[in-house]
Amino acid sequence: MEDFDLVIIGAGVVGLSITYFLSSLSKNILVIEKNSSFGMETSSRNSEGIHSGIYYPENSYKAKLCVRGRKLLYEFVIGMTLGILKLVNLLWQQMKRRKKLIKELFNRGIINEVEGLELLDKNEILSIVPNVRAIYAIHSKETGVFDSHSFMKRLYIA
Repeated sequence: MEDFDLVIIGAGVVGLSITYFLSSLSKNILVIEKNSSFGMETSSRNSEGIHSGIYYPENSYKAKLCVRGRKLLYEFVIGMTLGILKLVNLLWQQMKRRKKLIKELFNRGIINEVEGLELLDKNEILSIVPNVRAIYAIHSKETGVFDSHSFMKRLYIA
């Protein structure tokens, strides 16, 4: 039986990312995966969305990790020449009485240090997405999607 410095359980996005970054400290790492290949559980059953961090409670650990993780993910994916697509992401309300909800969400994003947020009125929304019947919106410029399978494969072979 061989001894290992580190044992990582699960070869999804999180397990492979941890292994990749800790491999600079040790080459004696064991990754245990119950499936026949990497990324066959939750990591292959998601929207592949890169979230801005706007939805989490103000100053929460989850919000801070989301904002920092998004920045690191963009840097890593661009550095590894993997595809990433930033989307026009609008969160909107169609009723005037709901403007307060949009403003609260926007303010939460600002408090959580989410970059690239912009509060839009009806005309600004129509200039971006014509045919949307919205009165207020938040434009989140840092929201995106990426190919998580290529990302995991790159981590796996590294």
